[in-house]
Amino acid sequence: MKNAQVTLQKLQSEKKKREAGGAASSIPIASAQSSPSPSIEVMGEKRGPGEVLVEQRPPKSARVEGGGCTTLESIRNVVAESSVTVFKLLEIATFVNGRECKYLKEMDEARAHAKDFGERLTVVENDLCSQTKAYAAAEEKVTKLEKELKEAKKEEKKLKEKAVDLEEKLASLSLIPVVEKEEKKLDPEGTYANSSRADLIAKIYQIGDLQLEVASSSFRNALAQLQVLNPDVQLVMEGMDEFKEVRDG
Repeated sequence: MKNAQVTLQKLQSEKKKREAGGAASSIPIASAQSSPSPSIEVMGEKRGPGEVLVEQRPPKSARVEGGGCTTLESIRNVVAESSVTVFKLLEIATFVNGRECKYLKEMDEARAHAKDFGERLTVVENDLCSQTKAYAAAEEKVTKLEKELKEAKKEEKKLKEKAVDLEEKLASLSLIPVVEKEEKKLDPEGTYANSSRADLIAKIYQIGDLQLEVASSSFRNALAQLQVLNPDVQLVMEGMDEFKEVRDG
C-alpha cells in the first residue's frame, strides 16, 4: 500500500508538470492516435519473507509532437493505469487478508489447543502430585509394617523357645510323682503313692460295689431276724429292698 501511494504521488506531480508545461509552451503535442502504444515496464521490488511483492507501473509518458495538446488523453491513461494499480492492490490485499485470516484461524486453533493441553497438563500434574504423596505414605507404611513383622518374628521365636522349655519341664515333672501334704496325711505309709489315677478310680468303684453288697447283706439279715422274732406275723416282702424306706410298720 505504501508503494501504491508513492506511485500515485509521482503520477500527480507529473500531471501537474505537464499541465504547467502545456500552458507555458506553444509546442504542439501529437495526438495519442499517432503515437505508438505506450510501453509499460514492470519492476519488482524485493521484500522480506513476510512481505508481498508489489508491482510498480510507471505512468505513461505522452510524446510531444506537432499536432495539438493531448492532456485529456494523458489523464485518461493515468486514470486507467491507476485503476489497474488499484485493482492489483485490491487483489493483493484480498490475498493477504485471506492468508492472514487463515493464519489467524490457525493461530486461534493453536491457542485453544494449547489452552486445552495446558488444562490437561495441570490435571495430570495434580494427579501426579497426589499419587506421589500417596506412594510416599504407602512406602512409609510398608516400612513400618516390615519393622513390626521383624519384631513379631523375633517374639514368635522367643515364645517357641519358651514353649519348648516348658514342655521339657512338664515332661520331667510328669515322670516324678508329686505327693502333696494332704496325701501324706491320708496315706502316711505311702501305700497309694505310686498308684496311677486309673488305679485309684478303679479302687473307688470297687469300694462302692463292696458297700452295696454289705448294705444288701445287712438288709437281708434284718429281715431274717424279724421273721424269727415274729413267726405269727405275715411280712409283706413285695417290692421291698435295701433302698426303700419303711414307715408305720
